[in-house]
Amino acid sequence: MGSIEHSENAAVIVPVAAPRRRRASSPATVWDRVKRNRAALCGLVVVAVVIGVALLAPWITPYDPARQFTDGLSQEGRPLPPSSRFWLGTDLLGRDLLSRLLYGARISLLIGLLANGAALTIGTFFGAVAGYFRGWVSTAFMRLTDMMMAFPALILAIALAAILRPSMWIVALVIAMVNWVWIARIIYSQVLSVGQREFIEAARALGVPTYRIFWKHLFPHLLPILLVWGTLGISTTVMFEASLSFLGVGVRPPTPSWGGTISESQSYFLEAPWLVAFPGAAILLTSLAFNLVGDALRDAIDPQLRGR
Repeated sequence: MGSIEHSENAAVIVPVAAPRRRRASSPATVWDRVKRNRAALCGLVVVAVVIGVALLAPWITPYDPARQFTDGLSQEGRPLPPSSRFWLGTDLLGRDLLSRLLYGARISLLIGLLANGAALTIGTFFGAVAGYFRGWVSTAFMRLTDMMMAFPALILAIALAAILRPSMWIVALVIAMVNWVWIARIIYSQVLSVGQREFIEAARALGVPTYRIFWKHLFPHLLPILLVWGTLGISTTVMFEASLSFLGVGVRPPTPSWGGTISESQSYFLEAPWLVAFPGAAILLTSLAFNLVGDALRDAIDPQLRGR
């Protein structure tokens, strides 16, 4: 391409550089940006440890998490403090706290993955359909989203969990039903923006099927958002599950969970603070680690966010 400049004697063709297209960040580029973030690397290490503990819990736990030791309580019937035998002490029933925390990582992480995956799926469906078709479909879907957002999330989750008799699967479903609305809003705005671009209009004009437009043209633009929200959402889900278990509408005993351990140990907070400190630290570190990784992914995928 070029432009023609006329002079007195001849026309001179002056080349004009074509505008450069902005290329999406490749996985290698994203990893290069993430690994320069020390906080994100620390978060990745903690996430890897939590995942490893969750997978290897049956083989690395020193004792059966449900076993009640006859010598696991003091003569006064109080939990034992950390020692060479029970590294993190025992709980109010004489069970090894370390074993229960290791198994609790499986429950928290599994519920986090299930609930967050379901929330991403539901939110993506509602947001993408509403943003693409617009009209009455958009109005109906978004008003449903507004109605769900009007309810306090924790109160709604408690009500649903109490009605549906809590189990691990029910808790994951309840958390997903509460969290999908935020994802739907984000996806809706993104699809509205992308759907107005020329390549989408051209695909429609050429008669490309709707499912192919979704899969080939819209989904690649939504994938970075889903990746970031999926990482950040696990942190929120872990804390949500711990809150429900603490309030007694989460995973039922004797299944070990971090929030349930804190709930069971409330009355021993002053006499046995390790029963609250260790599961609380596990929840804090896991949530912080996933948040750090999610923030780093967001900044790496969209470099314009760096420095804000």
